[in-house]
Amino acid sequence: MKIKEITVSVSQKVNTGNFQSKGFGLSASAELSEQEDLLQVKQTLTNSLNKMLDFEIKKIKEGGSQ
Repeated sequence: MKIKEITVSVSQKVNTGNFQSKGFGLSASAELSEQEDLLQVKQTLTNSLNKMLDFEIKKIKEGGSQ
């Protein structure tokens, strides 16, 4: 079986105090070429999404809006 596409999703909830929380999630998909390694593409997507998620979570913790 040849996998042609992969989708990775990351999400996180943050306690904002007073028994409240906010959540934020991101997803990305990539088409795989014949030469690409599935695990490498997954790791690249995961790393990119985690960097973006960290940025958004930092804004939430600092009191900014989504």
